[in-house]
Amino acid sequence: PLSLIFQGGTIAQLARSIQRTSKEKPFAELIPLSEFHEGPALIVLPGLNGELLYSKSLVERIGRPINVIGLQPHLDTQHINIYGDFKRLASQYVKTLLASQHCGPFRFIGYSYGGILGFEIARQLRELKHEVSFVGIIDTGIDPAVTIRDPIPFGQHLVRAVANLPRWTLFNCGPENRKKTLRKLYFKTHYYFRWFASMGKAKFGFEDEFGTHSRHDGRREILRLLFRGLIEYVPEFFDGRVTLFRAHTRPLYHSLSPDLGWSHYVQDLDVHGVPGDHNTILNPSAMDRISAIINRELYSSNQLRD
Repeated sequence: PLSLIFQGGTIAQLARSIQRTSKEKPFAELIPLSEFHEGPALIVLPGLNGELLYSKSLVERIGRPINVIGLQPHLDTQHINIYGDFKRLASQYVKTLLASQHCGPFRFIGYSYGGILGFEIARQLRELKHEVSFVGIIDTGIDPAVTIRDPIPFGQHLVRAVANLPRWTLFNCGPENRKKTLRKLYFKTHYYFRWFASMGKAKFGFEDEFGTHSRHDGRREILRLLFRGLIEYVPEFFDGRVTLFRAHTRPLYHSLSPDLGWSHYVQDLDVHGVPGDHNTILNPSAMDRISAIINRELYSSNQLRD
């Protein structure tokens, strides 16, 4: 996994890590991402591909001495029967966490897929009566479906889409992004044609988001199952607080509501707008703002505990 660069920054250290790798791997493990290893940890959740590399810029910008660890899965066919069930997958991560940290407070941060994963893990921990003091979600949501049969939400959605269009065009139609944007539009348009042709029966799948590829190995099948599990995930209510970092520029097709749908599922929601879109929210200027808010939130929670 790319997260090895946090533990071994030289070629020699990476080589030793690879030599120590066993064929029988645990479902997931916790790896240190910061030099500070004391106190309650801020746990970084992996993306859909199982990687934690996006957290590097976040760790570098957290000024206070915070213990940051990553939840690193080992995605292989040994556990393939779990990947298509999002709640069951989260429960396996809960077992990994509790084997290392027997009680709270638990603190989570996740980007995109990792944000929803962090929410579900936190919800399950609260059901088990563990303390969860921070859940940070970076630019991902669970919007309720908007249909033309419900004119008020549909009208709001249309107004937001029109207001979002200039910013979306600025971020996605420049020379450096045009090819990628056209490719994604092709995938989504192809899906909507299938959806209309099947009278709403066609399900959104992995290829509709990422396209097809000539390789059809086990890794791709794992990612397809993980994506299906996410699409079919039905969240339950979380009786805690969630901090949402929402990119100002939204995609064309979804997540246009100010809260990205989270207020339907959480007791207390704190929303922070961040310049950029879903991809550029990981750029240095946006991560500076996100890190500053995380610092403030974690510091205030520590003060309250003290």
